[in-house]
Amino acid sequence: MSDANSNPPRLRVDAERNRLALIDAATSVFGRRGMDAPLDEVAREAGVGIATLYRRFPERTQLVEAVFEQRMRLYADRALAAAARALTEPWEAFRDYVTFIFEQQATDTAFADVLIAPLTGSPVFADKHRAALKATIALVARAHEAGAIRADFSHADLYLVTLANAGLVKAARSSGPEASRRLCAYLLESFRPGPGDPLPPVPRVWERTART
Repeated sequence: MSDANSNPPRLRVDAERNRLALIDAATSVFGRRGMDAPLDEVAREAGVGIATLYRRFPERTQLVEAVFEQRMRLYADRALAAAARALTEPWEAFRDYVTFIFEQQATDTAFADVLIAPLTGSPVFADKHRAALKATIALVARAHEAGAIRADFSHADLYLVTLANAGLVKAARSSGPEASRRLCAYLLESFRPGPGDPLPPVPRVWERTART
């Protein structure tokens, strides 16, 4: 009787241990290989079979959510905080938010993929993306009102620069973080008001996405 009663708790402990091992392994593998990394590599690194992985996470998106849930919450919270700060410190709020995004992308190429997911219409973290979008629209509007950024800066330019930084980080590999910091500094200087030729328009599809 005692053995029968002890089996369910033990099974639950083993299942939770496997779940945490899979999340840790996926964090590592996705970070090295990106979001398209083979799931059998995740299972091997976790020390379990692929069948165990699919029992815990039947869909890849479920594993992605488990890995990045906390970081996506931080991403949305930072956007909201930047929008609020822009009421009194518009340039500093804008500058620090762009720097934050670049740093997050540079430290984890898989997270960089998650950040640009709206381009592919991914439903993963859609609520976090929507919250961040609404906040960054307010951030850019307040920076414009204060004259802190150039008049032809578009909210869609934030998406442009995250795409550019994601590509740089992947191409530069080990020097990605250092290269990303330099790119960020260059771009921030170009966003300040000043004399110069007007910019070409952003892609129309990005403008439409920014309004949804």
